[in-house]
Amino acid sequence: APTHEELVEGLRRGLKMANSLGITNFIEASAREEYIKAYISLAQKQELTTHANISIYGDISKGAEGAKQVLALNEKYRAMIPGKSGQKSDLTFDQVKFFMDGVVEGKTAAMLDNYHGDSLGGFPNASPDTALAAIAALDKAGLQLHIHAIGDLGIRMTLDALEQARNLNGIRDSRHHIAHLHVIHPDDISRFRTIDVTANFQALWATLEDSYMTEMNYPFLGEERVEWQYPIGAVARSGGRLVFGSDWDVSTMDPFDAMQVAVTRRGPDSIAREPWTPQHLVEVQAVVEGYTKNGAFLTFREKECGTLAVGKLADLIILDRDIYHCSKFELYQTEVLTTMFRGKVVYGGL
Repeated sequence: APTHEELVEGLRRGLKMANSLGITNFIEASAREEYIKAYISLAQKQELTTHANISIYGDISKGAEGAKQVLALNEKYRAMIPGKSGQKSDLTFDQVKFFMDGVVEGKTAAMLDNYHGDSLGGFPNASPDTALAAIAALDKAGLQLHIHAIGDLGIRMTLDALEQARNLNGIRDSRHHIAHLHVIHPDDISRFRTIDVTANFQALWATLEDSYMTEMNYPFLGEERVEWQYPIGAVARSGGRLVFGSDWDVSTMDPFDAMQVAVTRRGPDSIAREPWTPQHLVEVQAVVEGYTKNGAFLTFREKECGTLAVGKLADLIILDRDIYHCSKFELYQTEVLTTMFRGKVVYGGL
């Protein structure tokens, strides 16, 4: 196992990579205690060069008891955050990460119908009652839920639990989000808007130029469900709020690779092709807002970053091209020339 010092140095390198890609605000998903301690070390040394919003890992299969455990951890680490009273820290512990199911390629994602040619449809990691107990308890405690859901059953169960928690606890500014959203049943598309749950997509995966899709998803899903994969445009047109992430280090954290796939449903490369599943396309502006304005909203930082305005922090980037007017098939080539965090250059130069 890596030592604490090795984890701290690894985090320094990760932050440097993030800055080189223009990233100054992110969510650390499913952080376990050894990683949390590395973040606290850098925060205490004032070495953070991004806003880091930590989702502490929780076990949804433990229901209300699991919620108690993660609440105790959350309070423990909140008390260790350095910073001035009344000022929002660059390090926050306001989220809990649950895994509702697994993944399609392993046939562990929970599906409403069996996998193609199989007698099984995967499985959720908790029963509906257990999932509701965990989610409702943390919602009542005022924490933000960050839930991994991949299959159409896993996503429906998550939406159901979030909706029931909202009915039990009352409507508040919760900003819950579901990550990955691989296969959404069409009947559930509009629910992101109606119950105010943010759709957190990893757009890079919505392409045929990856054997992950053609070899490990197509054969398992069947013809109808293939058309339901990563329905970014459908969620947007229904009024749902989009944010975009990477799931790094599962795949690259480069936003411009993911942006190109979101607006072409191909690549990322320079070969112009007809889009795969064009009903799910979005425009560049929607992706930019998902990474900036909506990302700041998701992390409760919209008053300090996410848009360029007088009085906000100078979290700024300079690019080598105009991404609104260049070819959509060269977006992946975009390079960051300068990244500023709180008005200080943390990558490149002016």
